Amino acid sequence: PTVSISANDFVCQGQNAPVDFFFTGTGNWIMNYKIDGTAQTALNQATSPYSTAYNAATAARTYSITSLSDAYCTAEAAGLDTFTIDVPVPCSITWNGSVDSDWNNANNWTPNNAAPSNKTSVVIPGNTPNIPLVNSASPAPICASLSLSGGSASVGSGFQLNVRGDINGGINSSPLAGSGKLVLSGTGQQNITGNVRLTNVEFANTSGAGVVIPSGSTLSIEPDGEASFLASSKLTVTGDMILRSSASGTAKIGVIPTTASITGQLTMERWLPYGSNNGGWYLMGSPFTGNNFTDLADDFKVSGLATGFGSQGGSILPVNQPERNTVFKYSEILNNTRFDTVQKDGWLAPGAENMAPGLGYRVFVDYYSNSTHKFDTKGSLVRNDFTFPALTRSPNSICSPATYACDLNLFGWNLLSNPYPCAIDWDAAAGWTKPSAMNNAFYTWNSAATGYRAYIGAGGVDLGVTVNTGANANIIPSSQAFFVRLTSGNTANLIVKEAAKVTNTSGTYFRTASSESSSIRIRLKKNDQSAYHFDAMVKFEEGSSDNFDQNRDLDLLSGPSYEFGFPNATGNMLLNSQAALTEETRIIPMAMNLKGNRGNFSFEVLAQQIPSGAIAFIRDQYLNTITEISQGSVFSFDAMDDAASMTDRFELIINPAIYTGISGLNGAQMINIYPNPTESAKGALISLKGFKATSARITVSDVMGRTVRENGITLTNGNQEGSVEISGLAPGIYTVNVQAEGKTLVRKLVIR
Repeated sequence: PTVSISANDFVCQGQNAPVDFFFTGTGNWIMNYKIDGTAQTALNQATSPYSTAYNAATAARTYSITSLSDAYCTAEAAGLDTFTIDVPVPCSITWNGSVDSDWNNANNWTPNNAAPSNKTSVVIPGNTPNIPLVNSASPAPICASLSLSGGSASVGSGFQLNVRGDINGGINSSPLAGSGKLVLSGTGQQNITGNVRLTNVEFANTSGAGVVIPSGSTLSIEPDGEASFLASSKLTVTGDMILRSSASGTAKIGVIPTTASITGQLTMERWLPYGSNNGGWYLMGSPFTGNNFTDLADDFKVSGLATGFGSQGGSILPVNQPERNTVFKYSEILNNTRFDTVQKDGWLAPGAENMAPGLGYRVFVDYYSNSTHKFDTKGSLVRNDFTFPALTRSPNSICSPATYACDLNLFGWNLLSNPYPCAIDWDAAAGWTKPSAMNNAFYTWNSAATGYRAYIGAGGVDLGVTVNTGANANIIPSSQAFFVRLTSGNTANLIVKEAAKVTNTSGTYFRTASSESSSIRIRLKKNDQSAYHFDAMVKFEEGSSDNFDQNRDLDLLSGPSYEFGFPNATGNMLLNSQAALTEETRIIPMAMNLKGNRGNFSFEVLAQQIPSGAIAFIRDQYLNTITEISQGSVFSFDAMDDAASMTDRFELIINPAIYTGISGLNGAQMINIYPNPTESAKGALISLKGFKATSARITVSDVMGRTVRENGITLTNGNQEGSVEISGLAPGIYTVNVQAEGKTLVRKLVIR
């Protein structure tokens, strides 16, 4: 008879190694054997094979057969066998993916003793039938070192893969995918070498050396991925750590505990959405310290004044003409000053200086020179509480020089930028210390649509050149610059904290007015354009006034294209918050600036929430018409010349429910009286619509039934607006009778 031993030639520490003895001849077999030279109990085996195992392997083990006999004879020495199972440290097993994608299935690994353990080094090659998927919590997926030699893996949502040793990535490695995370949890130094691409990674190594990315190696965090840190964790970067960006998202670094240590320089990419021209202006900033404007010049064409940042070298093109400068910063204190054709109204070419974290810049990106759709900045990470450059407010009484026609109302605006490599939430209560003198709003530049978009936190409303209703308007992306306005005082400090960071950028959807307030949101658009539109809103709530209401009103920051707003006593507003609606008719001016645009336009009512029974109208003072509006209404008009494009062409009118002043005669005929209540000195207007007759008779009676006023009105094409003669009438309640087409309509009119 003979005997042969079958087992894998190595097993990792802590794993189990099956061992099988295969016999030839006729049973029963009597076998004597040793393990590592120590004799074992003789075996009497009736069948073949005999199976056992080396459990919880600790060191190499040798099995040797000393004698064997079967039912008829004894084996010769040549028929005996010896086998050694090695236990290498470190131990390496390779993914074969021959069965399925289950990380914990031992048969997917070579050798197939068991799934990886904390002492197992794992190699994941490319071109396997299945890639490993970590989607279970028991047993906890873990390994010693991880080598992505052309292959990848995926960590399912809510799960994690703990790596206790080094990570190595090949040149062509795919990213470790999935919405779960890889956790670097070693107790000694862990090195990230080669080109490693991770989606979500948690730095949990708190040893003295922590995690190290050595020179010549790169760790890339994939777009929409996140790097997070535990308390007392350590990371040292002498190579490269890059937060990647694409059209789908940008990698970020989440909230960093104060005890975490991050040493070295990091790089952050930002995807640039393009406009329709050959280039566009962007408001951008840097989340790092220690980098100058050459950091931008390696991504797209940058020109700078030779006396300023144009002297920094690199790929910056030095120029002598200010008009060719492509980077500007903003100095609020110079809001009334003009130096040349482009350095004016606060805009200045930077000097030979570094890009300051928290400070915003206006940058022109030439699309032809920006083949990647991206730019990146590199430097030391900004973290912990961050105080922005001091906010200023500098009212000026004259322009400088005196011959320059400046706008003396452009004071208090400060251009800042998100200082963190992560989106931040303007509404995060624990994430900000906002000065009371600053309006609780921020403005970003929409480069593709060439206009400002604004968000006010108190109402949760985004207006101006909006991207899309409900598109996370409260979120300020990483590297995004934005304006804020100081509305009183001369200086103040704004502080953002790590708690403002948001790693889930689904954000907060657009919120309409609460049940305690009323509002109307209107969009102005040119009907032959689809890329640009402009939104403004009027809101009615307790505590608001006709003047500027801090943290409730939103200034209109003008851009180059057409716009409109609802002005108050201090200027034109994107959001004009007024006192709550009462029994009085409310007339709100609509200030429109078409900036030379001509053609067919429309006002679209995006949202309308007013008391039940109240009715809203748009009055066209150029055509002398009044049109009822409601949510979803589209009011179109032509503006072909200056007269039709006048700023004060339109008014918004809201008639209260108690004095409705409007009704239909047969579903098509309408009548409206406004304002109501009114004053005798102001008069009242009456509007009729949908009549077939060419005239109507109006009589006004007092409470005694006496006729105190009477006049006729001509109806043109069934529509007419005219005045109700009430001058000299004493305050009180009057009845207005409208007679047309043999019918009489009776309305109440209150004079105060």
